[in-house]
Amino acid sequence: MLRLFETFLETAPQLTLVLAIMLQSGRAEYYQCTGLLGDPK
Repeated sequence: MLRLFETFLETAPQLTLVLAIMLQSGRAEYYQCTGLLGDPK
């Protein structure tokens, strides 16, 4: 359970930044969509 919170807290700021950029620019680049769908680790 703790690992779930740790993962969320690591990715939430990056996700928020990408969403803000997409909303301000009015378009989404391929790499942004890929980043939102999942991190290929």
